[in-house]
This record gives sequence, C-alpha cells and structure tokens, in this order.
Amino acid sequence: GMESIPAYAFYGCTSFTDLVISENIKSMGSSAFYGCSNICSLTIAADLWCSNSQFTNCSRLKKITYTPGETGIFPDLVYNSNYSNSWDKTLAGQVLGSLEEVVLEEGITRIGNYSFYGTLSSTQQGKLTTVTLPSTLESIGTSAFAGQKNITFYGYPGSFADTWCKDNALPFLPLPSELSLTGPDGFFIMAGQTKALSELASLYSKADQDYSLTAESSDTTVAEIEESVLKILGEGTAEITFSVAEYPLVKHTVAIYAADPAKTLSLPSILTAIEEEAFSEGTFSYVIIPDGCTCIDSKAFAYNPNLLYVCIPESVTEIAVDVFTDSPKITIVTTKGSAAEDFGNALQIPVVIEERG
Repeated sequence: GMESIPAYAFYGCTSFTDLVISENIKSMGSSAFYGCSNICSLTIAADLWCSNSQFTNCSRLKKITYTPGETGIFPDLVYNSNYSNSWDKTLAGQVLGSLEEVVLEEGITRIGNYSFYGTLSSTQQGKLTTVTLPSTLESIGTSAFAGQKNITFYGYPGSFADTWCKDNALPFLPLPSELSLTGPDGFFIMAGQTKALSELASLYSKADQDYSLTAESSDTTVAEIEESVLKILGEGTAEITFSVAEYPLVKHTVAIYAADPAKTLSLPSILTAIEEEAFSEGTFSYVIIPDGCTCIDSKAFAYNPNLLYVCIPESVTEIAVDVFTDSPKITIVTTKGSAAEDFGNALQIPVVIEERG
C-alpha cells in the first residue's frame, strides 16, 4: 500500500473536514496539506515527522488525535537559538493558532522535546486547553508544553502523567468513565448479589492504589450502596455515579444491569449450537448465551412476548434471520464488531454494546 504522501499533494484542498492519516504512511512531503482550511480534526501517528509546513495554514484544525504508529514515540525537536522563528517544525506548532484539544492514544510512551511548544511570538500564545495522556506514557521531553498557559491534562490516577503533572504543578483530572458492570454469568448481575465499591474504581483506574470513594445509585430499587458495598436488589437498570476522594469533581458512571434469576435462562457453557425452535414460546425475560456457542438456528427464541434481552457472545457467527419471530420486545446485548451487532442493525433490532472492564 501507499507509504508516502508527496509534497504539495493536497495543497489548498478544502474538501477535507475530518482527516485520518493511515499508520501505513511513513513519510510526508513538504506542504502536503498546506492551506487545507476546512480540516477540523486530524488523526495521525505520533512518530510521523511533520517538520516542513505539512499542515501550515490549516486554520480550523482544533483537534489532533495521535496514534502510536510503529514506535509510540514523538520525534524530538532539537533546540537552537532560532527556535522562536522555527515553531512550525512540529505538527502542533503549525496549527498553534487554532489547536485546542490533543488526544494521545494508548501505546504512546514518549512525548518529544518541544512537541507542543506554545509560543508563536512574545505576544501570541497557543490555544491548547485539553490534553489527554495515556496510561502507557513513560517520558515527557524538555519544554514539551512550554508556553501553553491554559492546559488541563486528563489521564489515569497514579500514572506517570498524574505524577508528572503534580511535580510540575499542572492541572490534572482523571478521565471520566462510562462503563457497564457485568456479572459472572454475562451482561447481567443477578438480583441478590453484592460487589465491593472498590471494584468499580478498578474499572477505570490503571494504578494499583486504594481510593476513598463516594457513590450514589440512580434507582435504589435496583441497587443501593451501604458501607462501601454495592447491593443488587431487583431487576432493572441503575446508573452508579461515584467519585474518587482526591478528584471529587470528576464523576464516574457505571451502568448496572440487574436481572431476576427466576426470569433468566442461562445456557450451559458446553453449548455450541442452539437448534431450531429450541426455546420458542418461552416465559423467560433474559437469555445468556455462553462463549463458545457459534450458531443460533431458525426461530430458536420465537413467539416469546416476554423476552427483553438476549446476551450473544462474539463467538456466535451464524444467526437465522427469523430467530426472534414474534418476540417484539427483544434487545440484543453483544460486543462491538460482533456478528450479533451486525445482525441487530440489519434487522433494526435494538443493540446494546457491552463494555469489557
């Protein structure tokens, strides 16, 4: 495939708004996207060197997302006495007048010297306000953010980024999270179970630390919190919003899906296929299909007016088109990119994507 973008390849082009540069691209010629004034967001590898006005005069570019690329390392800009006249030797420097948000994806380990240097002149500063740092970050180079006066950094408590911000007296907030909490049998936690509140913190925190937590449930008929223990009381959905004592203003939300065990059909783990009409005309409301099952045959869950949720693992690759005939309340619960997600979308059946903690 293509590995290089020639110089001036898209000079002055105004067709792009959200631009993604493939990680297959290893080099980019001078002024390749110079003056592409409608680009609003850009995704690009951190280790792709852009030192020759590749994005200069992209005046609407407000957000850059950096992927790890091959190395996960930003190139270092070598300081020299003429640096104030060569701020455009980095991608961020070329769009300093418009850039407001930067996201560094997981896998990036180092930010290079002067990567986001923020001074255009003695009177003009960069506009960068939000920088998201990954848990994999291990090093930040000299003056990487020098001159940027208004940045708030986001990351994981206890990470290198957290420590670096504290050492440099810079504002740091943990990343807010919205996750689904699952039980041992799949997407649902069965009524009557309990979970330590500390387990919720471990879903978003990548640090091995103890946290003082406060939390509240949006529906106390489904779940309640008592003495740092989450109790599942009855079927339904509740949002558990909690905060870490050190960062009380950042709320973290976990969706609790609770099911009545008496209304749940949890199929055995040895099951590899569900045969034709196997569970048609059932009275259950929830179905949990085990990992390892690969096929669901015709009308397997048909004629069931009480059926609400069916949890389908990514191992299922074949689903008969009439599997839910006359089961009008059905919602499919599955993982992103699964055959079940495609099936639900094709037949306009509601799909809930299960987040893996």
